[in-house]
Amino acid sequence: MLNSILFFILGLVIGSFLNVCIYRLPKGESLIYPGSHCTHCGHALSTYDLIPIVSYCCLNGKCRYCKEKISPYYALVEGGTGLLYALLFHTFGWSLELPLYMLFISILIVLTLIDWEYMLLPTPILVFGCVLGSIFRGLQAARYQNTAYLWAPLLGALVGFGLFFCSLFCWEMVL
Repeated sequence: MLNSILFFILGLVIGSFLNVCIYRLPKGESLIYPGSHCTHCGHALSTYDLIPIVSYCCLNGKCRYCKEKISPYYALVEGGTGLLYALLFHTFGWSLELPLYMLFISILIVLTLIDWEYMLLPTPILVFGCVLGSIFRGLQAARYQNTAYLWAPLLGALVGFGLFFCSLFCWEMVL
């Protein structure tokens, strides 16, 4: 139980960083500099302002400096990531797969929310996710000595690409 709580807290912190990725990557901004700041007034956030969910609730969802409303979206991403990390720990425990699943779910969160908000899927994140997934499947195939862990995802990718290509071909014929 205590470990699940710790993974929930870790997820909150990672979720806060994922918010930075979701906000800055589509705009081509650095993830490191400048530090966290209000998107409205630009004021640098203090350490207390960076505590996931707690600072949002204590400040009534407003910037401490300019009093501009902060979207609940940020707290939802943090809380959702915390819940997913706790669920991952509850499901996989202290296994070698746990960090990979945590990284993979973080990539999926960033991709999903960037796509939802900007209708954009950043290629570097997609490539990193594909490489990570391939490494993970290779490790599973070696661990369980079952090549199905390698062939099933490749077959799925081939079918998915085939369906996409066919639909593209059909649209070109119609138009």
